[in-house]
Amino acid sequence: MEQVGPILMLVHKNKKMKKLTEDKVQHIFRKSDPHDIETFTETFNRYSESFGFETDFHVNAFLAQLEEEQGIDLKPKRENLNYSCKALKALFGYYKKHPKEATEDGRCNGHKANQKNIANKAYGGRIGNKNPNDGWTFRGAGYIQLTGRDNYEQISNTLTLVLNHPITPEDLAIDMETVEGSLLSAMGFFLTHKLYKAKTIDEMTALVNKHTKSYKQRKKHYKYIVSL
Repeated sequence: MEQVGPILMLVHKNKKMKKLTEDKVQHIFRKSDPHDIETFTETFNRYSESFGFETDFHVNAFLAQLEEEQGIDLKPKRENLNYSCKALKALFGYYKKHPKEATEDGRCNGHKANQKNIANKAYGGRIGNKNPNDGWTFRGAGYIQLTGRDNYEQISNTLTLVLNHPITPEDLAIDMETVEGSLLSAMGFFLTHKLYKAKTIDEMTALVNKHTKSYKQRKKHYKYIVSL
């Protein structure tokens, strides 16, 4: 909470930032339902200044990040944990230590992946997860794909301050099922992690996911969005 407080004192000097239009959103997220486009656009315009958006660059670079993380359909989605048995052992420390459980939980030998078990074991005891089902509850979600209780708590604290009503990590996990909740979580990330300080699309990408291999793709998204 102490980290976010001073951020909320931002002075918005640039009053010429263009409002986001449904037409622009439709061109970016072109497989989206019209109602989702309307909700996204209305929500963003209502809260953009409150979350630190001051320039057209902020908006365009932010939308480029969302397109890479979310794809071109605004329908909220959760992290896909449909891993094969082999992939579990390669990707997650828990399953490297418990290879038999990888065979039980993963997609192999004619059975589907048990995604709930995978989330609770792969993420259990990490990134703030402490309760038995935290891994599943706080798996990747929202337009920035928040993962882990710590990250959900950080963003829910920001949303509580900005929106002026209490939001718990559990509330946020439920809200991620909606377009508004998914977008507000991403806008909360923008403010909390000071994405407004970025001067280039690469700088913003580094703040979102420093070690991603998608810098070139996000830059491509950005150039297209600017052209709209």
